[in-house]
Amino acid sequence: MSFSENFAKMTASVRKQISVLQKQAGQIKESSGQSMHTLSQKWLETWEKTPQTMQKYKAILKEMPKELKKRPKVQKAIKELDILDHKMRDGVEKIRHIKASEVTVAVQTQLNDMDHHIDSMQTQLTNILDVVADLEDTTDVQRYLHGETILSQKTDLQWGRKIFHAFNGLFAAWLFYFSGLSTAQIWWVMGTIVAIFFMGEFLRFTNPKINNLVFRVFRPIMREGEKHSLNSATYYIISMATVYFLFPVEVAVLCLMFLALGDPVAGIIGIKFGKHPMTKNASVEGFLACGYVCALISYLFVGHIFDVNLSKFSLVAFSALAGIIAAVSEILFPKWDDNLVMPLSSCVPLYFLMKFFHII
Repeated sequence: MSFSENFAKMTASVRKQISVLQKQAGQIKESSGQSMHTLSQKWLETWEKTPQTMQKYKAILKEMPKELKKRPKVQKAIKELDILDHKMRDGVEKIRHIKASEVTVAVQTQLNDMDHHIDSMQTQLTNILDVVADLEDTTDVQRYLHGETILSQKTDLQWGRKIFHAFNGLFAAWLFYFSGLSTAQIWWVMGTIVAIFFMGEFLRFTNPKINNLVFRVFRPIMREGEKHSLNSATYYIISMATVYFLFPVEVAVLCLMFLALGDPVAGIIGIKFGKHPMTKNASVEGFLACGYVCALISYLFVGHIFDVNLSKFSLVAFSALAGIIAAVSEILFPKWDDNLVMPLSSCVPLYFLMKFFHII
């Protein structure tokens, strides 16, 4: 049985089970002690099966790809199912304590004690029905059920993407400054990389089969928003080539190191610990982390790698200002791709800052 068929089957099963539970919960509210005793075994049989049904439904949800499981509606469904499971287990225990001899005052007392529990459970049952219906109609779920690849969103923490991001910048720094290649050779390398990326993007946009193949192969490092637009790696390559062509190599290396390390750190800290938003996709915590990391990068490169001689005070001052430039550049145009924005918006002020401190 395919996932789509299994999902539809379990969704129908959950709806049917909840309808029975709602009916029985209403009977409990209206029953006398004697009638409750008469029906209790029937209820117990149904209520004991419910957690099993819910567990099977949760198991189906957990078979979804991790990119889809991170969606808020899927997370909400799992949470609501856990709450209902707890309430059902409590209800089973309460029914188990009803004895045949307790048909008057004692059972009536138990009925009164169960009123609040039943009210709460009825509310939870209604919530579950709404959540199941909403989840079934969710666009992302329907796309997945129809065989479409689901990718991560910008708010998801993609470690593979972060590592790939860092590797690109480190490769660029090595190529531009440490490889020992001539400018002409570097341009041959960069030109080849740019041509490959643009050819790949052209094929992706003109052939849906190739586009889908790219999603499946590079799913860990791609995002949902890149399905029908240039992917971030292409912007990355464009910015690498641009800063190297327009500015001294020291400026280019620092800008790309900011992008390679400062930007991923900002994303990781922002997603994991960000509590104070600055823009839609940036937080104060991520902003500060980016500035700090880029200041350290500046201190390392200017103080120990570039052939310059600055006083301790000048080095610290330059590093702090460079970190601020990088952090501001990272959030400057929130609607644009930061792989393009961060290097291109930081290179000009960084150039003049390096001129001021006589680094270039």
